[in-house]
Amino acid sequence: VEGFLKSFIETLGRNLGSLGSAILCVAWMWATTYSNTIFRRNRSFPFLLIWGKTRGGKTTITGWLRSLYDMSEQGSVTVKTYGSGVSFARRLAYYGSLPMCIDELRGDQESVNIYSAFRSWYDRVPKTVGDLKNSSKVVEAPVRATLMLSGEDHLSDPAARNRCIPVRLVSDESREMRETYNWIESRKDYLPSIGYKWISESGQVDKVELVRQLGEKEGYLRDKGINPRTAIIWSIVYIFGMKLCDAHFPDFDYEAFILQEAMSDVESQEEDDTLTKFWEIVEGMQAEERAKISGDHIRREGGELFVWYADIQRIVEKEAPYSSRERFSSRAVREMIKEQPYFKKEDRRVMGMGEKQRRVMIFDLTCVPEVLQRIADYLG
Repeated sequence: VEGFLKSFIETLGRNLGSLGSAILCVAWMWATTYSNTIFRRNRSFPFLLIWGKTRGGKTTITGWLRSLYDMSEQGSVTVKTYGSGVSFARRLAYYGSLPMCIDELRGDQESVNIYSAFRSWYDRVPKTVGDLKNSSKVVEAPVRATLMLSGEDHLSDPAARNRCIPVRLVSDESREMRETYNWIESRKDYLPSIGYKWISESGQVDKVELVRQLGEKEGYLRDKGINPRTAIIWSIVYIFGMKLCDAHFPDFDYEAFILQEAMSDVESQEEDDTLTKFWEIVEGMQAEERAKISGDHIRREGGELFVWYADIQRIVEKEAPYSSRERFSSRAVREMIKEQPYFKKEDRRVMGMGEKQRRVMIFDLTCVPEVLQRIADYLG
């Protein structure tokens, strides 16, 4: 089995275009076997998010990973088949320490509507559902499974994405997808032997030592400048990835890889935090009695929001609290906005006093974060 595991990781690495990403994904899968022990220490268990462009093989990849526990068929729903979430909640309760998946996440409203459930799943808060044996009663469905997410974009909600370990699929030029697909698909029925080995050996693992190692790796990441929540999350794939490397890839510097990925995750979170605070200041200025930002600067038309960014930026720099001016004064905010899933394009529209043509940013209202939705709603 160990030889097959090594070959699978190598092949998956070629498919992903990154051996480090393959080790990370398999490390998360291995950690699910110990999700109860990890949850007791951390009071949470992170999601694995695989994201990238359309037709990049995300559904196939998450299926391969779930096959390690023979969960490729019953372990997945799409955003469109999620429905009210009651059926999915029952499965989260039934498949203890096994991976479930929500596929086809996008920056649309259907996906955003599911975000509210992520925090309760992350914290393993039970959901109240109807009793299948007695329709007049309700019961609590505990969260016992682990969760993978897959979609075209990173999650637009900062609170949701901060609970994920993200793996972005790189460009097709770095990936070998034909031979690797055939290799893994032809051996897919043997993948559960890996998960079976992990489960059968888990009873012999010293859980106290595992918890100690989690604390050690978390401390190392925090010493490197990683914030506490992110350090807790990444320490999990740090430990199990190092075990995989010690056994099969001793020459691969996984420690450097995981530190780089964790730091990149922190930078991404900070960008989200910056944008959220920026729009919150805009929202506050919009709601003032003598509003500094008004319909002259922001206009709603159908499913789009027109934003005269240059003048909004000028007002924020001038009027925002002193502590906020420096972080909002650069062109970085503009570039961050352009990378968001709700950004459509820049164009010229009649805005402001004098009915002049202004250069505006156009946002898709179906996938904006909550603060921008509130700004749009204020316009009526």
